[in-house]
Amino acid sequence: MPCSRRGHTSLHPSIDAFGHPLGLVDLACFRGSSGSPVVVAAEGLYATQDGLMIEFKLVFLGGLCSGPTSVVHGNIIMQNPPITSMPAVETQIPMHSGTYVKALMLQAFEDLI
Repeated sequence: MPCSRRGHTSLHPSIDAFGHPLGLVDLACFRGSSGSPVVVAAEGLYATQDGLMIEFKLVFLGGLCSGPTSVVHGNIIMQNPPITSMPAVETQIPMHSGTYVKALMLQAFEDLI
């Protein structure tokens, strides 16, 4: 089943990040989520000549390509029984931000496929 998360764009979609056609999002991006679609879902109430209209827009911004992580070092501590010679461990924690390749660049794959 698909999984969706809610986040925010860190830059306006018309602005390129790092001088490349990339965008930034404030979203927990875990390993394995690269390629996930990044979309903007907007719902609103709009006035028309005929009265009020409810509209739902779904805009495809691009595909997730990376999510930086922070490396944490530590030790495993066993309480019962007390063991003092456990190895040091290292783990990576998502920094709740991500980079996506803009949809315009993904259209280049259309010719290849």
